[in-house]
Amino acid sequence: VLHISQELGSPTPAIGQGPVVYFNRRLRNNYRNWLTTLGDSYRVADDFGKFRIQYFLGRPFLGMHGSYVVCQNAIERKLGFDHGMAGSITEDAYFALLAYSKGVPFRWINSCMFEQSPFSFSDVIRQRSRWLAGLILVCLSSKIPFRYRAILCVATTGWLCLPLNFLGMPLLAMSSASLLSSRVFTLFFAGLCGAISWCYLYGFLRSFSPRDGLGLYATLMYLQVALQPLFGLIETISVGYTITQWTRVTSGFHVVEKSSED
Repeated sequence: VLHISQELGSPTPAIGQGPVVYFNRRLRNNYRNWLTTLGDSYRVADDFGKFRIQYFLGRPFLGMHGSYVVCQNAIERKLGFDHGMAGSITEDAYFALLAYSKGVPFRWINSCMFEQSPFSFSDVIRQRSRWLAGLILVCLSSKIPFRYRAILCVATTGWLCLPLNFLGMPLLAMSSASLLSSRVFTLFFAGLCGAISWCYLYGFLRSFSPRDGLGLYATLMYLQVALQPLFGLIETISVGYTITQWTRVTSGFHVVEKSSED
């Protein structure tokens, strides 16, 4: 509450958001799926990386998350929430870009909120496909001037190309290209894979601590590193599901179950 008041206590209405972390040691016995929690480590790094940078700049180039949003009522009354189909699936991103186009400032809140990851990989796939489909609709919406959508369009296009990135290394291994070309592609994919691996590891370090128990910490760190190909495969399947099931994904709203009996 103190961090929120510090960032949003000025007379000028603003929107604030902070990082979401998917593990809380005080609730460790309530976690339903450790693997999906580890898979969300990348999202933690996303929050502390590109989202934190855009909020420091005061401009939500990439939209915003639907969790941990602090918005003053004056902004909500001014912009409203009924924006048609384009603003119905990833309404958070649409609302952020609309606010950006109207000159609303954004702030970074330097405190964490804890949230559960989806309970199954099936829910992860549906969650990611909903996000991707929604962002595509936001990118195509003419109600927001293109200059405010441009960076999100580039990022979303990169997300759509994820299957090519995931298949890049096997194709490279089977390639009969010249030595020079192989070196170029090797350096490119090595850098790409290294950046992705670092994001997973950084998110892990932000989420877990040796205080959780050395045995648990070491086991989860090993799984975090060893299962990155699995996490990449799940994300790739999500893209494929979005493309092949477009009508189904955009005609409904899959709610991910995160409630706990405890």
